[in-house]
Amino acid sequence: MDNNLISLEYIFITSIVIALSFTGCIYGIAYYLSYDNFSMTAVAFFPILSLFIAFMIAAIILFLSLKKYKKVKQVNHIANFYYVICTFILSAIMIFLIDVFVYALIDKTLSLKYAETLQIISRQYAVTSKNIDYMKKIPFILQSGVMIFTGLLAGSFSSLFILSQYKNIKTQPDLQSI
Repeated sequence: MDNNLISLEYIFITSIVIALSFTGCIYGIAYYLSYDNFSMTAVAFFPILSLFIAFMIAAIILFLSLKKYKKVKQVNHIANFYYVICTFILSAIMIFLIDVFVYALIDKTLSLKYAETLQIISRQYAVTSKNIDYMKKIPFILQSGVMIFTGLLAGSFSSLFILSQYKNIKTQPDLQSI
């Protein structure tokens, strides 16, 4: 098999794992919070929570994937930066596609409940709800898209830092006890 295809296979599999685990976590938490309708606190903190989850999932999975990828000897490795960029782009596309698929074919109620709670909050502050009416028509994850993709990007690049620290710790010899 061509070495470049092996690298692309690692990138593709890593992107799938990140996208599926992220959307699974986000939808699980969102359905739990929407069981009794979204509270104001849940709506306020959900974008921050999704940023944190995207950051953690991307950082951990990419670190483990890069570590495993670098151990493969028969591959001409691509640079870690390009590996992370390609994985980020593919993960973002897959998260978007999964979200659109869930919204179009499975369930639209989560987006509606979230947008309706935002509309209730905006009425309390006398804000017009034209933008919130528009939000009812888009998939759920895209409603918090900026925070999610920021967390995904930050987590992706923090995996490079974690990997470099891991290499530094691993190459340092252990102190011998007397």
